[in-house]
Amino acid sequence: MSATSVVKIKAGRVGGYLEAVRIHDLCWDAGVPIVFSRPLERLAGGAPMSEPPPTVES
Repeated sequence: MSATSVVKIKAGRVGGYLEAVRIHDLCWDAGVPIVFSRPLERLAGGAPMSEPPPTVES
C-alpha cells in the first residue's frame, strides 16, 4: 500500500532549500518520484526554466 505516487516539494513551504534537500533525500531513498516547484514570481523575474510557460490565448 502507498500513500502517494509523487511528492511535490516547494522550498518556501518546507522551511527553505536545506529542508527541501532533506525531503528529497528521504524520498530518493524510498524510491518515491519527486517534483520541485518554485513560486510564480520567480518565473516572472527571469529565472531559468526547463521549458517555456504555457501561452494564454484570449
